[in-house]
Amino acid sequence: MSRNIKFKLYYQNQVFGYEWLDETGWHHSVIDLVKESAGTLPHNWAVNDYKKLVRAQFTGLYDSKNNEIYQGDIVENEKYGKTKNFLVKWGADKHGWRGIESKSVLIIGNQYENPELLN
Repeated sequence: MSRNIKFKLYYQNQVFGYEWLDETGWHHSVIDLVKESAGTLPHNWAVNDYKKLVRAQFTGLYDSKNNEIYQGDIVENEKYGKTKNFLVKWGADKHGWRGIESKSVLIIGNQYENPELLN
């Protein structure tokens, strides 16, 4: 079983595209944010803009609706009989992803597009 190495890309707090690695190398997919053709960079795209991309790593886990969970996602999680929102992040102290405490989590947003869900 191989591990999926994949990143969701954010630009100016919006999902911009994806990057992933497979046996043939790195691949990129761009979402149409500026009415350009999907899979191409916007006409005014510059190298400096590329440096501003935020990469959110795929955790290898899925929520209760089978959606991929990425670093920076906000999930609704029931713990000890209470439902709370958690930010998915790497916990070096626990050597694993934090915020994903059960198999019944549900993605409700992410820290870039929906920061108010963490309040």
